[in-house]
This record gives sequence, C-alpha cells and structure tokens, in this order.
Amino acid sequence: MAERNQLNRSQIFIVSEDWYFVSHRFHLAIAAIGMGYHVGLLCRFTHHRDIIKNAGVQVFDWSMNRGSSNPFQEIRSVFGVISAIKHFHPDLLHAVAIKPVVYSALACRFTGVDSRVFALGGLGFVFSSRKRFAQISRPLLVFVFRILLSGQQSCLILQNPDDRFVLLSAGVTDEDQIRLIRGAGVDTKYFLPQSVPDGTPL
Repeated sequence: MAERNQLNRSQIFIVSEDWYFVSHRFHLAIAAIGMGYHVGLLCRFTHHRDIIKNAGVQVFDWSMNRGSSNPFQEIRSVFGVISAIKHFHPDLLHAVAIKPVVYSALACRFTGVDSRVFALGGLGFVFSSRKRFAQISRPLLVFVFRILLSGQQSCLILQNPDDRFVLLSAGVTDEDQIRLIRGAGVDTKYFLPQSVPDGTPL
C-alpha cells in the first residue's frame, strides 16, 4: 500500500464496473483526494483503469459478476471485498448497488470499517416484480438488509421516497440513518408529453 501521512484518512469505493465509477463517482473521488484522503477503488476493470490510476486512486480488481447466481462465485466476491479492505485499511467505505452493498456490508462485519455509506439507486427486481421467485426472495433480502445495513456506523443513500418507505416499514434501518437524494429519473409532473409540431422534422 502506498505510504501516507497518519493524519490523512482513507476512503474506498466499491462498485461493480469501472465505467460506472467514472460516470457516477469519479468526481467524488477527485474531491476526496483534494481534501487529503487516500482513495481506493474495488471493481471490475475493462477500459478505464489508467484514467482512474492516473488521478491518484489506488485500484483493486474484483471479479464480481452482477448477473451471477453461482454460490461459489458469490462467496469469492465477498472474500474479494474482505481482502481489499484488509489491504487498504479504509476509514470510510462507499458501496453502490445491491450486490456491492450487501457484500461490502458483510465484509465490514469481519473487518471493522469505522464509517460506511451504502447507496442504492433502486431496490431491484426482488422488490418490484410480482413473479414468484421475487416474492419468495423478498423476505430473505429484507432479513439480510436488516442485519447488515443497520447501526450508527452506516448511512443509507436512497433516490426515491418509495424505497425509503419500503425499508423503513420493513424495519431495515432507522429514519435518521437514511439520506434521500434526487435520482436520475424524470419528474413526469413537470416534463409533460407534447404534441408533435407540424412541419419538416429537423
């Protein structure tokens, strides 16, 4: 691990893909570096490793597959998070999306990260679908969330009030642990469909 002043703090981001980090979290990493943080990133790298490293971010490869349901692969993914945390020793962990959040929260149980930020853009298929698999899986995921995401060390970032209501109703965490931010969607009460104007299309 790179040498750093003991007064400096460290932060690790855990996301699924490097392209997502560049488009959605890179600016936060740059800001943290500017504040004196030592910043790390655990994800699957495809095309953006050099851009991220050249910005001063320490990178860790992660073989997590978003679409995998292979239990051995998923266990390997959890150990990948544990390994990165033990190597980097972050003061703050910031994980994004359901799998990275769940695996990071589980890893934190074994590694003792002081502060944890878990960001969910949505609750996914399990909470939105009426299919039988989703209905069976939902109570299990709520149980996992309740165990892993609660506690004063954790902050849960959500993007819509419906998800906030679902998680509070299920007793996943306390209201003061949730931060509701504006999402990437469109306000359909403000942006209304318009009729197509006459004339030649541009």
